[in-house]
Amino acid sequence: MKYNQSHKETINLLYITNDVIVAKAADAAGVDEIFIDLEIYGKVDRQFERNTVISRHKIEDIPIIKSGVSFASILVRCNPVGRWTANEIDKIITAGADTVMLPFFKNEKEVKHFMDCVAGRARTCLLVETIESLENLDRILSVEGVDRIHIGLNDLHIAFKSSFMFEPFINGKIEKACNIARQYGVDFGIGGIANIGSSLKPSPECLLAEHMRLGSSSVILSRSFLDINDTSDSDNKFSVFMERVSAIREFEAKLKTWGKDMFIENRSILIQDIKKIVRDINQ
Repeated sequence: MKYNQSHKETINLLYITNDVIVAKAADAAGVDEIFIDLEIYGKVDRQFERNTVISRHKIEDIPIIKSGVSFASILVRCNPVGRWTANEIDKIITAGADTVMLPFFKNEKEVKHFMDCVAGRARTCLLVETIESLENLDRILSVEGVDRIHIGLNDLHIAFKSSFMFEPFINGKIEKACNIARQYGVDFGIGGIANIGSSLKPSPECLLAEHMRLGSSSVILSRSFLDINDTSDSDNKFSVFMERVSAIREFEAKLKTWGKDMFIENRSILIQDIKKIVRDINQ
């Protein structure tokens, strides 16, 4: 028996880059979306002294990346809602974005303004990464035009002052958000994963199995997929992506043979791993 399997055959893989050679390698290996990140307003302050990346991408990157890939679509994260939003979104869509992502919103009023600015010219994705957006998610998803959401773990764990980024997987917050999205028929994705075979805890395999249990349709590939300081040639970048994306697809195919008991056992391991990390951090 298959358990809560997403209606999609494979999970949507996103990779953040404005490097056209890296984008071509990811595209050739089967990454579904190239993620261009324009968000800068407020991000430096709230992620100060944390191990996060401020991308510094530009609108001018969008057509370059789009013309450089053959299969992947282009997702662009704009800035949070402000007086600049309408103009910024116009430029993003004109430049060729297939999907526009709204970060760091708190209520349905901001989402409605974002939707009005997009006006059906591109697909929309809401990045749920504030306490308020989680608490107001039911009302937010009643706004017309929301195609999907992505649950952002970095800023959520900052907002909740939690010890470890993956704690929402075990404290009910992610499960509740997924249930609400499902009620509205809205696709949802969650955070990111590292390389299959990594020694990280919780393991990418454990996380990917939890994605499938929940019905998640997308995940961001972590920085570890390619060293940002890698100066190797394009053939090597292609090989790295091909190997690592193939490993995800192979494990994903294996997960589709799992029954309910195996997903329950995996969740138990996930809970144990996260609780141990939290204990270690707080000692």
